Amino acid sequence: MNRIKSASLSLLLTAFLAATAFADGWRLGFGVHDFYVPDMESHTYGIGGGISYEKTTDSGFHWFGSYDLFKDFDKDELDPDHIPIWWKLHIRVDRPMLEISPQSYLSWEVAHNSKTNTVSSIEREIKIFPAILYNWENERFKFSLKAAAGYFFLEIDDDVPKSRGYARGDFRSDGFAYSFAANGTVNLGQSFQLFGQFQRWADEDTWLENQYLIELRYDADHWFSDSELVLGIEGNHYNLLPYTPSYAIMPVSFVYLPILPWDDDVMVRLSFTTKW
Repeated sequence: MNRIKSASLSLLLTAFLAATAFADGWRLGFGVHDFYVPDMESHTYGIGGGISYEKTTDSGFHWFGSYDLFKDFDKDELDPDHIPIWWKLHIRVDRPMLEISPQSYLSWEVAHNSKTNTVSSIEREIKIFPAILYNWENERFKFSLKAAAGYFFLEIDDDVPKSRGYARGDFRSDGFAYSFAANGTVNLGQSFQLFGQFQRWADEDTWLENQYLIELRYDADHWFSDSELVLGIEGNHYNLLPYTPSYAIMPVSFVYLPILPWDDDVMVRLSFTTKW
């Protein structure tokens, strides 16, 4: 508990000091969420807040970073030892590199994504992936395809696996992986925007994770200057097979139950963001 509080406070303090010193480009947000595990029909409600920074330099480099901290109102439906505080971090730099037509171009990006201590027993996840993107856009639509290769790390919390016959230990899968993604944005009139994305991670042997994201964004500038209301749904489907001890010996485990009695989670979030 102290470790989680210390890490959260230090990150928030760093973000606060940075935002105070460099206010231009910073945004604040807060919201409510439902963290849903479909296999168990489990709903965990909570609140959250975050801070983000975005800037495009004169040389064309686009920088973006965000940190979100969540407090769940956890009823211990899934993990009786869960500490209901968790967070997500995203850092990305990208830049156009080749114009194909007036509406399309190639770009590159390097992105870091991580999350820690979710109620669905994701102890820690880290993804660091350079990527090449094909982008197409006009006044109403945007579309991109992404191919990436990099580092994938996922660790399962050991509380629930212990109840299924596993000894406590490090349930980790990490190494080189590939990723493919597609996303699109459509403007729905002057105030609404719809965004959708699907992404898959895999290594040389099997798929590792699938993720989808849908967001309906509302321009709330008439409430507060440069503000936005976002209703988002993020779903994740995890391949649990690499975490069973017999996976290295046989393609299917005949000895152990799956490490968790679920393999997916869905987060529904309503959030409001505004400039610092």
